[in-house]
Amino acid sequence: YKLLLAGLRLAIIAVAVVMLHELSVTFERTGLPYVVVLVDDSQSMGIRDQYDDPAWQSQAAAVLTSAGLPSEGTRLNLAKSILLAKDARVLRQIEEQYKLRVYFVSAAARAQSGTADEVAEKLGKLEPTGGHSRLGTAVRTVLNDLRGTPPSAIVLFSDGITTDGETLSEVASYAARKRVPLFTVGLGNEQHV
Repeated sequence: YKLLLAGLRLAIIAVAVVMLHELSVTFERTGLPYVVVLVDDSQSMGIRDQYDDPAWQSQAAAVLTSAGLPSEGTRLNLAKSILLAKDARVLRQIEEQYKLRVYFVSAAARAQSGTADEVAEKLGKLEPTGGHSRLGTAVRTVLNDLRGTPPSAIVLFSDGITTDGETLSEVASYAARKRVPLFTVGLGNEQHV
């Protein structure tokens, strides 16, 4: 009985010392953070733009050719050329420093699994066939999918045309509240990469 009382007194003293020193236990994430790449594959990405600036036209043709794509490229091919140029260097560099997540986006965000090489192969075969363009909804879906570990950044390759659902400007504030930067690589006649 006396040992039990002595043990309780020592436990109370230990708790008081811990409380006085305001010790706390924190849990931190130790894995690599995510970087998400979204590629719009809606039908509007199949448009072949004519550029007024000959320098821009020749630069776009050079980038397309270096990625092994036709020099008279569509908006989707421009996005592919950036990601697939120099043996998918951009995807590989992201994969070295982060956990890479790639989604194809049109009517819905469709996650693509695999390594950078496997995703690059799928990206090479991607065609602009989506009937709708729900860009804002796709970004929200990605943020909700990665709710426990928000990505370090989201990079969207698109012409910016939203035909249904939330727009990018509407979902940008949601991403800002989650402290996730949203970068858009604009592909189209009015926009420059």
